[in-house]
Amino acid sequence: MFLDLIFGKESPISFNVTRAIWALAFVGSILFIREMSSYLRVYCLLAYAFVFILMLESYNNYGTFFVYPRVFSKLFMLFGVFFVYGFYKKFEEKIQLKQVVNLILIFFVLNVAIVNRDAFSLSAFAAHDRGLSASSTQLLLIPCLFYFNSYFYEKKVSYLFKFLIVIGLIGFLQYRTVWVTAAFGLLANLLFLFKSKIKITFDALIPIAIVGVIIGSIASFFIFSNETIMKKIVENIDDLMNPTSQGTGNWRYVQFQSYWPFVLENPIIGMRFEGFELPVQFFDRDVLAFEDGTGHHFHSNYLDKLFYFGIVGTVFFILPSFIYIFSNLFRIKNLSRDQLALTSFAIAGLVFGISYLWETHYYGTLGLTLFFLDSKFHNKENEEEIGDKLKDSEQELRKVTAI
Repeated sequence: MFLDLIFGKESPISFNVTRAIWALAFVGSILFIREMSSYLRVYCLLAYAFVFILMLESYNNYGTFFVYPRVFSKLFMLFGVFFVYGFYKKFEEKIQLKQVVNLILIFFVLNVAIVNRDAFSLSAFAAHDRGLSASSTQLLLIPCLFYFNSYFYEKKVSYLFKFLIVIGLIGFLQYRTVWVTAAFGLLANLLFLFKSKIKITFDALIPIAIVGVIIGSIASFFIFSNETIMKKIVENIDDLMNPTSQGTGNWRYVQFQSYWPFVLENPIIGMRFEGFELPVQFFDRDVLAFEDGTGHHFHSNYLDKLFYFGIVGTVFFILPSFIYIFSNLFRIKNLSRDQLALTSFAIAGLVFGISYLWETHYYGTLGLTLFFLDSKFHNKENEEEIGDKLKDSEQELRKVTAI
């Protein structure tokens, strides 16, 4: 979404910039380590130790410290959590999620207006030519959750329309995994509303019902009157209902079956560099060819981590961040709409990881989520707003009693 706009679609420069971001996160994390909580500081130091051990293995077996950079890059991405958390902890206590939302939407609009101009045409929809990647589409879930919470918090219909537009964009781009991820994110958001000051009232549901009927009627007219759209929607739903036998779900299933024996042979710490050297296993080379020595192009974050780093590595990549999220989630008395949206996005990423790798931005967003949950500014803001609401309620109660 961002790099294609700046450097052009599929530019090799983009990958070099991504490498530079990994290097920045790796080096920068140590600069901000004093800003981290003791828990994250230990996690960060263990991540550095992980890299150091991998370097020693590389040197011992191959005579160089960085024999296969792609294997190391999987670890370097993790430092996005520490770098983003530490950066904001040091320099910007008062960042609000609205700034991030605006940035995402600005670059999204510019991308589809300049780089992927055909992404929202009927022909692109019918041909499954989505332009943007699944990872970029996943980012739209942040504005989606923010506008959803903002509508029920401020009761402004403008937020409702923005939410419906963003959810419509996610639907149009046809990433079935992102559909399920968005549904899971919204469900998590609803479940954790009890931990927030946001309340869903009957009055707030009325505009949703009215707008839903209007948009649903218009959408139904266009869908049912267009055979191409109808056929594509039916095909997408059918693929979603039969993930192991057709569509890209079948491709992922075959990939899983092909690599699972190697996971079982190396369950604890994975194959690491030997895994990178393993010839690609799961496709007909006459039909689809990935060159050996370029990685295995996994379409599951969990299969990728289990294959390269085993159970130990997979747990190390995932569990500590979510322990921190849930411990803070139950510690904070009232979540703000920003904290609620980011937490729901992070949790939804667990579903996204079933079918896609976690990309660099997701690790950075995890760091942002941890910062928001830890931020004295956001937690103080919650308490002040709750205090103001209690005062208003007490004044209204006094008026009623006086009457």
